[in-house]
Amino acid sequence: TKFRVFMLSNTNVIHWNYSCSELASSIGYRMEDCFDGIFLSYRMHLTKPDVRLFHAVQTEASLLAEETLFIDDSVENCKVAESIGFQVFHSRCPEDWFTLF
Repeated sequence: TKFRVFMLSNTNVIHWNYSCSELASSIGYRMEDCFDGIFLSYRMHLTKPDVRLFHAVQTEASLLAEETLFIDDSVENCKVAESIGFQVFHSRCPEDWFTLF
């Protein structure tokens, strides 16, 4: 409740629908229950690491770059986020960033 949390994912409609149904069936939550906003590449017609995608998310979510932490497993995506002022955490395995919260 202290922080807003957003998802920014390079995905397609098939993978997204599958992920949503698996999450709901395994723990009883919808993706929308877990995030303040969800930004999907196939809906936005842009993919990471395109800087335009990061700017679009920043604008739509009213994010201040210096107050934003971007977590990703791609060095390239982290470099682009950092270039526009985001704090970054390069995740090398899914569990290594859980301690940040």
